[in-house]
Formats: sequence, structure tokens, C-alpha cells
Amino acid sequence: MKYTQWKSLWHTCGGPTRDNLWTKYSHNRRTYNAAYFREETTINSNLERGMAAFAQWEMKVTRQIRSQEQYSAGVAAARAFVEALAACEMRADADFVFVSIDFEGGLRNRAGITEFGVAKLDTRDIVSKTVNAYSSASTISGHNYLLAKCRKQHCMFGDTIRIDKPQLAATIKAELNIPDGSKGQRRIVLVGHGLHNEQLILERHDVKLGDLHAVIGILDTSEYMGGSLETLLDCLSLPLPRNRNGRANSLHCAGNDAHYTLRALLALLYLQHQEGEGSAGDVEVLDQLARAPLPLRMARNQIEVEDEEEDLNYDSFVDSDFFEE
Repeated sequence: MKYTQWKSLWHTCGGPTRDNLWTKYSHNRRTYNAAYFREETTINSNLERGMAAFAQWEMKVTRQIRSQEQYSAGVAAARAFVEALAACEMRADADFVFVSIDFEGGLRNRAGITEFGVAKLDTRDIVSKTVNAYSSASTISGHNYLLAKCRKQHCMFGDTIRIDKPQLAATIKAELNIPDGSKGQRRIVLVGHGLHNEQLILERHDVKLGDLHAVIGILDTSEYMGGSLETLLDCLSLPLPRNRNGRANSLHCAGNDAHYTLRALLALLYLQHQEGEGSAGDVEVLDQLARAPLPLRMARNQIEVEDEEEDLNYDSFVDSDFFEE
């Protein structure tokens, strides 16, 4: 019996039952209310709730400790990558793939998860100097997975693939499994902005980072600088198209956000290296990739579609230095 029900019996029960109840507790309502907490059933119920609450708290603390360990490992891996790039020599601890993820929708959203975006950057391509420093579009690969029955979003980076909701967990696991020939799997550093939310969604879909041995660490760009992804991109002065009303309408598409997050990470790593004492070596490619022009064709497609809804001024975008010519 709940405490509110117990208290209401003092007033609602009638006849002999109420007389017996009042007599038992000497017509003292406070004594009667206090007796609730001495009832055996109440003690057992509170004990069970307390144990359940403790288990949840313990799980939360364990998750926080594990996340901090994974974050420290991610920071160490990123540092090793920048050092290897500066020395123009690949190292074992710098050999991995950055995988940025983002979800649209949410656990509390009635529609649930509506999009899953992923963007990948292979450190081998960067350290070996085989990339075009001015083309993030080809260096950072990505996909935008759109769950069925959801409105199609316009992904500027990579293609959009429709999947059914039951396929989401398998799709996530497949994206976090990068073959490495006969060597098995590539190591992964998982990246996100406000990654805690992504981790909760992963766990809800039975994708636990502890079970993914390829994930050697995590990086959360919101840990470098608080605020939204849009705020971070603006602070770093990274390419972000806006309509004439000032709205960054390429955000909140999971594939775009995942790509933008990787660009932000590259810019942050570059700034850290520049600010480090006694920094040496050429890591300009990080800043160049972060600031590379946006793909013109995809940007134009997005603008033309949104122009029907928001009456955008396309010419103002075409003249921007943000787009590839």
C-alpha cells in the first residue's frame, strides 16, 4: 500500500473499521501515519526500492568511470595520431579510424530514432600524405541512414540509405566493424558531440561499447568546448552555410552532423598542436581538411529543395568561399 493510500484510510474508512482504527492509535493521526513506516510490508517494499535505486546508481557510476577511461584512451590515441603526422611516420598507437556518429530523434521522441549518421576518417590516409588536403568530401567518408516512414533529409556528405527500425542495431554494429584484411578489424576511436546521448541510444539498442573490442577510445567534441555543435563550428570559423534568415539549415541531419563533428575535431587537434610548447612538424593538413570547401553539387541540391520551402537566395550561397568550385 502506498503512503497516500495509508493516510487516506484514516478519513475514508467508515463504521466499525474506522472506530477500531482510531481506537488502535488513540485517535492520534500522526501516530497512525508514522506506523506506516514500521509495517513489515512497507519495510520490505522500501528495501526493494532502495536496492533497485542503488543498483541504478551503481550502474550509472560504473558507466561514468568507464566513459572517463575510454575518453582518456581516446585523447591518448588522438595525441599519438598528431605526433605521427608531425613526424611523417605511422606508429602502431596512431593506426586507427576516427568514426563519428550522430542520431536524430531520441529515446523520448514519440517517433523514436529517425536518422543515424556516420562519418569516418582513416589515420593511415592522413599520415601517409595520400589525401588531397583541400577535399574533406573524399577524405571523410560517410552515410546517412534514414529510418523508414521518416521524411527524407538532405545529406551533403555521402549518400542517404533507407532502413527499417529493426535494422538499426545491426547497421550500427556493421559501421563499427571495419575489416583490416587478414589482420582482423581496424581499431576505432568513436567521436561525437555530446556523446553521452549517443551512448544511451547505443545501449538501448543493445550496442555496448564494452563489447566492441575494436573501439579503443572515445572523443567528445563538447568536452573541448561546451555548447551546441553549431556554436562550436562558429567559434572555430568552420564552413557552415546559412540561409538569408541566418539559419544553419544543413544541421540536424545525422550524416551532416557526424561529418561536421569530425571537421571540428580536426580543427581542435590542429589548434592544440599549435598551442603546444615546442611543437614541431607539419600538421597543416588537419586545418586544411577542417576548412575544406563544402561539396558544391550536394550543397546546390540541398539549397534548391529548401528554396521551395523557405525562399532561399541561392546566389548568396554560390558566391560563398565555403563551396568547391
